[in-house]
Amino acid sequence: GFGARLHYERGDGELTYQRAEARLTARANRGGLMYAARLDLGVTSPDAPPQQLFELGRQQNLPGYDYKAFAGDQAAVLRGAVAWMTPWMRAPVLITPRIWLPPVAPTLSLGLQSGWTRASNATALATVTALGSTESDHARTSASLTLRVLGGAVGVGIARTLDRPGPTRWFLEFGQRY
Repeated sequence: GFGARLHYERGDGELTYQRAEARLTARANRGGLMYAARLDLGVTSPDAPPQQLFELGRQQNLPGYDYKAFAGDQAAVLRGAVAWMTPWMRAPVLITPRIWLPPVAPTLSLGLQSGWTRASNATALATVTALGSTESDHARTSASLTLRVLGGAVGVGIARTLDRPGPTRWFLEFGQRY
């Protein structure tokens, strides 16, 4: 299926800003395989408070990079994945006659993530620098391999940057990504 989301928010007073986000998603299941893609775009006021900037990194859609490695008042992230649900343990787990857990259902997922941030003026760049981040300058890309369980709710994986040399990073995540 396909999905879309548009979001706009505005703050007035001492913390004045405007922020807009758009998301497009696509997902298809074919037997034990799942294919997914997601595009997120965002822009906020260049003089917005730091918490309104977009940050990318290990826990923010680029698992091959450091935590909050990149930030800006403009951002884009494109992610894609192919996942294979193994044929094992697909039935829910019975705890009591009325309490069930999701099936263990081990799933192996290969993902590609690419993200970009930009500070559109000196004010935005000063805020990015104060956060200890930097602009991405160009699209930054990483690849990940994840083993997910409990209907995709918990995953452990490895990730590596593709656009520059870097270490292989382990990560743990909760919640579905696609």
